[in-house]
Amino acid sequence: MVSLTFITDEGPTIAVSNMAINGQALLLALTHKNYPVSLERSTKQALPMLFHIRIAVLLGVVGIIISSMIRFL
Repeated sequence: MVSLTFITDEGPTIAVSNMAINGQALLLALTHKNYPVSLERSTKQALPMLFHIRIAVLLGVVGIIISSMIRFL
């Protein structure tokens, strides 16, 4: 999930969250209309699902080790 914030010189700041946005098309459209565009890196993890996948793989490896230890005892 990506959080997108539009900071404007005149008017309120607009935050767009939980939406699917074609980033490349949005940037091209904004630059085509001569809007100043800048990208800033966020400290948030872009793919939190990878964390859950790593935990599942770790638990699977631990389960295989425990089951082989039980089988050979």
